[in-house]
Amino acid sequence: MSDSFWKKLRWWVYISTIGGAFLFLYLMNAQPSFMERVFVGNMSMLIIVIMISCMLFILIPLIEIRLSRGVLDGRTVGLTFGVVIALLIFFSVTRL
Repeated sequence: MSDSFWKKLRWWVYISTIGGAFLFLYLMNAQPSFMERVFVGNMSMLIIVIMISCMLFILIPLIEIRLSRGVLDGRTVGLTFGVVIALLIFFSVTRL
């Protein structure tokens, strides 16, 4: 795929991630009753948080690496996932 595809994808990922995070935070603070009605008894809140987190911590670094180096090999993808998992373990253990 060409670099123009990756550059367009990068901006769509940035816009959707930041917009999704701000919308999520706005609804959590401004409309708590709406959020309770939407998320009561199902896993949709967890799914939304996981989607935003994956876009922030996995997809954006991989796109930036692809644009700067020109190739995504298995080692780079594995290293990115490893760093994200290590950070999740660290912050869950230390409870920061």
